[in-house]
Amino acid sequence: MSQSEVYMCPGCGEVIRAEGRRREEITCSGCGFQLGKEPDDELSPQPGTLRDSPLARAAGGSMVMRNVTRSGKGGPLPGVKRTDDPVKAKLPEARPLTEEDLGPGVETPDPNQLDEVILPDGTRQVKRRKKRRKERNKALYIFLGIWLLVAGVLIAFFLSPKLKEQETDRGMAEVSEEEKTRKRRENLFLKKHSVAAIAAFKEYVEDQTERGKMQKIDYSSELAANFGRFYEHATKIQPLPGITRKSIRVVEFARGQVPPGIEVVWETPEGGEIESLSVYNGRDWVLDWEHMVRYGSDSWSLFRLGAGKKEGVFRVYVRKKSLSDTENWELVFYGPPTQGEPTVGSIYDGASSDVVVPAKSELGEQFESLWQDFKAGYRVYDSKFPDGDPHGLMRITVRLAWETDEDGERTLHLREIMEPSWYGQRVQETFRAHPPVRETLNTEDVFQKLVDED
Repeated sequence: MSQSEVYMCPGCGEVIRAEGRRREEITCSGCGFQLGKEPDDELSPQPGTLRDSPLARAAGGSMVMRNVTRSGKGGPLPGVKRTDDPVKAKLPEARPLTEEDLGPGVETPDPNQLDEVILPDGTRQVKRRKKRRKERNKALYIFLGIWLLVAGVLIAFFLSPKLKEQETDRGMAEVSEEEKTRKRRENLFLKKHSVAAIAAFKEYVEDQTERGKMQKIDYSSELAANFGRFYEHATKIQPLPGITRKSIRVVEFARGQVPPGIEVVWETPEGGEIESLSVYNGRDWVLDWEHMVRYGSDSWSLFRLGAGKKEGVFRVYVRKKSLSDTENWELVFYGPPTQGEPTVGSIYDGASSDVVVPAKSELGEQFESLWQDFKAGYRVYDSKFPDGDPHGLMRITVRLAWETDEDGERTLHLREIMEPSWYGQRVQETFRAHPPVRETLNTEDVFQKLVDED
């Protein structure tokens, strides 16, 4: 039996037996390629050209393809014809879809937004999108930032109480032994005398008779006339339901010389404050009435306008004007607010005319010394009453007088500085006799005796 000629289809790689037919008459049963037909262009496969099988490409080159045109011994099979030089096909690069591919009326998509493109042979090439490294890093940084923030908040929350305790311990360690002794004595003093001191204030407020009130104030006999005149144009303090104690402390007027006082700040339901100072007169705790009512020998609203008396003693605020003139100080005085008022803004409506004091005079030098202490934060007897005062205004008790010059013009003059506070007669006498100084504590002073009394 004669061997039949065998051909390999250049279109699909299928092996075709001639079966006695001529080459021009042979057509591939797999793809319909006519072996005798000449190729249309250089891209058409050449007859007899070996090429890779689609199955081989799909397998990624991992499968073994048998060359059926060769015998098992390595030589070509009889009757197999093949070309010596395969045709090198050139395929264009992949291109994105165009308007011509999509048809009329269809919007051409952005190539950067396509997930696949059509190759020249009609197949589709899918693009596998990869997340950019920057986007991945950005998400990582945001996560780490949030985590660190949460961790920082938790650490601060749990450590802040301990840090405050350590800071307090360090602060206590830095406090001198003198201050520690002072604090211990103050606590013992308040424990023993605060109830009686507070009772003096409450009894004064609740008793609405003049006789009853007089019995609760310091220097009652000396102040009887002033007490009566004052309430001719002032309203008596009424019972104050709902007030609460805001602070309490001991005030040493002259260490080792006179008994200390007890300062209490009360808060009204409307937000106002009331200051009370109780002093010990040798028998009982009584109220400093002059401080309580900000006593003045005349109505401030009338006096500042020149409609009242020519001279008087007043508990007022003072402000020193900032001027380039260093030979004179220009002072302005303001009436104090009424006890219990929620705000002190109205005091600026009660300003006096300018009072000129020669800087080199005794009064000028005395005022300048007190003013510099005030600016440095010093408060007489370390009182806490001025803590809520308007900024830049100093408490002071002064004697003022109206005078008429040669031209007939009336001007206001400063006659005396009695004390840089609003305390009453007893404290003023102590201030003049024992000016406030920072001295070493004496454990045998009057303070200690009051603590040790049965």
